[in-house]
Amino acid sequence: MTAETNEVETNGTTVELNDAYEYESDTPRPVDADSVARGAFARLEEGQGAVSASRRPSGGAHLSDEKPEEMDKRTLALIISGMAVALVLVLAVVVGMLATPAQDASEVEALGQVAVAADQSVDVHGNTYLFEEKDGKYQLLEVPPAESSQPVSLGELEGTPAGLVLYDGSIIVPQNLEGKKWNVVAYTIGSGWSPLMDKAGNVTGGKGKIGQVSLEGSTLVLTVDSERVEVPLVW
Repeated sequence: MTAETNEVETNGTTVELNDAYEYESDTPRPVDADSVARGAFARLEEGQGAVSASRRPSGGAHLSDEKPEEMDKRTLALIISGMAVALVLVLAVVVGMLATPAQDASEVEALGQVAVAADQSVDVHGNTYLFEEKDGKYQLLEVPPAESSQPVSLGELEGTPAGLVLYDGSIIVPQNLEGKKWNVVAYTIGSGWSPLMDKAGNVTGGKGKIGQVSLEGSTLVLTVDSERVEVPLVW
């Protein structure tokens, strides 16, 4: 493109200026001298001017495009979801506990906690245990489940059994001795006989005659000459 030619005198030399030129797309356009003199161009102070939207802070930092309100909503949603999951787990545990039926007497007996009279028997893992009297002496018998099997004697008692107690795999026998004395012995399946000891290491026993035998939790309860005697089985 062409334009009208003007003359400008600079340092005694006349220079021709054109109002317009042909430029490449990347060539800076010359500034008119009169525009500079009139103050048409002002200097930009620091912090002024356009900023490219593609520029990021130095150091590789990245500013989130999310608004604070959107971030708060998402955080709140995560918290509510976590609380809901925790509540479901707690309810599942509670429902499971409530759904567990209470144990009846037969189930407690199957677990190995029962007391019967001396003329009765107890069953452990399919075997039956009972007392047999012969010539004034008592012995503990183990009777296998098979009818063709013969009973096995587990030993002779020192005195007369007052009851038969099964507790956690051990057979406990309170017995009356000569001279109005009593004690308690225990037969552990697979180990044999031993006297029942108290917490101090003394043999459990005393004077008098045992009349009744019962089991209250982990406590063996004896009636000795109409008096209640408690024997802890667990210390």
